[in-house]
Amino acid sequence: MESPVDIATYAPLLGDIVRHVFQTMMCLDVTDRDGAEPPPTAGTSYTAAIYLTGLWNGAVMFDCGGVEAAEWTGRLLGIAAAECTRDDIHDALGELANMIGGNLKSSLPHGEGLSMPSVVAGRDYALRVCGAAVLLERAFTTEVGGFRVSLLQMNQGEARP
Repeated sequence: MESPVDIATYAPLLGDIVRHVFQTMMCLDVTDRDGAEPPPTAGTSYTAAIYLTGLWNGAVMFDCGGVEAAEWTGRLLGIAAAECTRDDIHDALGELANMIGGNLKSSLPHGEGLSMPSVVAGRDYALRVCGAAVLLERAFTTEVGGFRVSLLQMNQGEARP
């Protein structure tokens, strides 16, 4: 069954949403990068995801490296990046995913639900949203570093998260 919402018409908003969230919350300018891959990172990487359900079912995923995650967390909390704990970083990245997903949700037709964010951290991992296809991947950079935001669509016959 096809979704009654053509998410492709909303996909261009994703870049505007990301720029708005980073500028508003961290006073960071965001620019688009060529390609969808984030820059290589040594050490820990992070992926934050948030799921939307309703007329359209999908997810927004946010990927970055550990250095960037700590810097953005410090800016969000008003502390030095070196003072950020692992829990601080997880909470901050979950909140960034929540703000990006929430802004996208408010652009969609009424009735979409938004999940709690989930955050995965580690080295050499891949987060797979079962039953989803990647519709859009956008890479961005700030003065702190780069990151990627992906928009995934659930197969309409699949179970919802």
